[in-house]
Amino acid sequence: MKFKIICDSSCDLNSDYLKEEFNDDSVELGIVPFIVAIEGDEYIDGTCNEGIILECDSKKSTRSSCPAPGACLNECTAEYNFIITISSKLSGSYNSALSIVDECDKKIFVIDSKGTGGIEQLLVDKLYELIKEGNDFETIKKKIIQYRDKRELYFSLSSFDNLVKKGRIKASLAAILKSLKLSFLCMANDGEISLHKKCVSFRQSLIHIAILIKNKRMQMKKCIITYTDNYEDALFLKEKLEKSIIFEKIVLVKARLLNSFYILKKGIIVSY
Repeated sequence: MKFKIICDSSCDLNSDYLKEEFNDDSVELGIVPFIVAIEGDEYIDGTCNEGIILECDSKKSTRSSCPAPGACLNECTAEYNFIITISSKLSGSYNSALSIVDECDKKIFVIDSKGTGGIEQLLVDKLYELIKEGNDFETIKKKIIQYRDKRELYFSLSSFDNLVKKGRIKASLAAILKSLKLSFLCMANDGEISLHKKCVSFRQSLIHIAILIKNKRMQMKKCIITYTDNYEDALFLKEKLEKSIIFEKIVLVKARLLNSFYILKKGIIVSY
């Protein structure tokens, strides 16, 4: 095999995604899992029900572990391998993957998605497109970074508990989130979480997301809405976005273990 795409499991995809999405198995997709531990019991992303996180008592001891370098190395079975990770500002997954580049006799390019969930899926789609166009390895490396730098991610959560407890957001923002009983519209800013707007309700934050995207007045291929146990909220936002006629396709994706661990109940991530 000449090309392979590899993601950490924050992509919320399975290894059959390319075959299912494009009806093509000429490019393989590999997934390396995160591990989430609750009170010492470890759960591998992609092999268990994410509901275990959503029902977890906030007082319980929890942690997440990024894929080990060896797991990434084992997936690099093609001549040219592209590894996509969750934002390096949120996890050690990027550095873990980067550490194997000089250990492998295959060509490897590691991509910091600067996001999570749908952003990784969009990068997988674009890599597949660039490969099928016949681009060489160096050209793909350049074009995928250009594409990544134009992606955007907004999210609204009803609980920031795990992001705060695990130090995934800056202390100054954590203090605001703890002190105000409001809903917050946040965004990924160069891979970091930043506060975009305070809203009086969760639904209002979703309406503001739709307005922000509509005001860009751009035609785009795909939008991915990631949710946990709140399908109705995801559908509400999808219907709002459909009225703007901006996207060719809007996809609803249920978060798997790692993203459920951070966005918890009633969480929405919008990637485009």
